[in-house]
Amino acid sequence: MGTVGIRYMLISVGCFAAVNLMVKYLPHLPATELVLFRSLITFAISYTLLKHKGISPWGMDKKWLIIRGIAGTTALTVFFYTIQKMPLSAAVTVQYLSPFFTAFIAGFLLGERTRWAQWLFFPCVLYRDCGNQRIERSNSPSITSLRYWLKYFFRTGL
Repeated sequence: MGTVGIRYMLISVGCFAAVNLMVKYLPHLPATELVLFRSLITFAISYTLLKHKGISPWGMDKKWLIIRGIAGTTALTVFFYTIQKMPLSAAVTVQYLSPFFTAFIAGFLLGERTRWAQWLFFPCVLYRDCGNQRIERSNSPSITSLRYWLKYFFRTGL
């Protein structure tokens, strides 16, 4: 391993994968309950670290901190719900498509322009190798999961 940062990134990926697996294999617990316990653990760790460094837990702008907390809790609850109800690969793929939706919606709601180079990279996520394959014929995990999710969504009304 090259640097400490790479090690931390690998540990982080492993931890997120472990959490996703735990959520998948705890279908008898509601997603909201899982979010509550995850939030309590995160709060305890964060609060301890902030107090140790002498930083106020409320930050600079309390209103936006609360808004961000509500949005994050809602997003995590929906993500945990999809993990429990859908195949894990499809749920994770849908979650990682959020940058695409963020850029797309920001254009409509905020009038922000997305650079052409940014749009160029979105197909790279969906295509197996940025080749000339048609999206319907691709066998990449992202496309397969996305197709499965779309079929599942429209059939069940999730």
